[in-house]
Amino acid sequence: MFWKKWWKTIVVIVGIIALTVGGIVLANHMSKTGDIALDDTFTSKFIDRSVKVDDGFHFFESQNGHYMMWFPAGYYLSDDPMMYITKDHHEVLSMYEEEEREDVFSGTIYTTYSGGDVTQEIIDLDLNILLKNVSYNGEHEKMETEDTIIYYGSSKFNVEGTDVFITDPQDNYADHYFALIQNKAGDQFLTVRYSLFCPNEDELVCGNNSDKEASFFDTFIRNIKFR
Repeated sequence: MFWKKWWKTIVVIVGIIALTVGGIVLANHMSKTGDIALDDTFTSKFIDRSVKVDDGFHFFESQNGHYMMWFPAGYYLSDDPMMYITKDHHEVLSMYEEEEREDVFSGTIYTTYSGGDVTQEIIDLDLNILLKNVSYNGEHEKMETEDTIIYYGSSKFNVEGTDVFITDPQDNYADHYFALIQNKAGDQFLTVRYSLFCPNEDELVCGNNSDKEASFFDTFIRNIKFR
């Protein structure tokens, strides 16, 4: 009789545990949004969902508190110590698009924030370095918002063996976009590099979405604000 009661008790306890675990799993599943920017634990802690922005983006505040931006939906922020660096006057972010299809481009965005002892001379030097590394023959444009000055452009990277050639995006399509955004006081700036990658060996499979990508990048860089 004792063993029979003991066995029933064990069965009840196991049943309660199973229901509890199942409920937790179900709750976690139901709480998923399908957008990795919101579902990823690390990325989501920088996003304020109470602030409304355009569809396809989320309001993002930097950890050092010196700037904010519109973070793209479908992207996640790497927490790798080599890819995420944050200090009071320096911050590096690496954003990756969650894309598993082989017939569409996936994006990667790298940003670097600088503040503190920044001068306009330092900003100009960094702009020249950016143009040398990413632009086609230094070609770029300039625009201003209410609070920022933005230098931006695009290019096409062609790889031949171990050599990389930067070519005119007008001859084909752009797969690299770049920008330097500075405040008008000239003591803070942020550089952006947006790269597109086609998983298929034949890039033609991924198509040409230059207008869409240019619009996406324009929205992204216009909505970087300094504090």
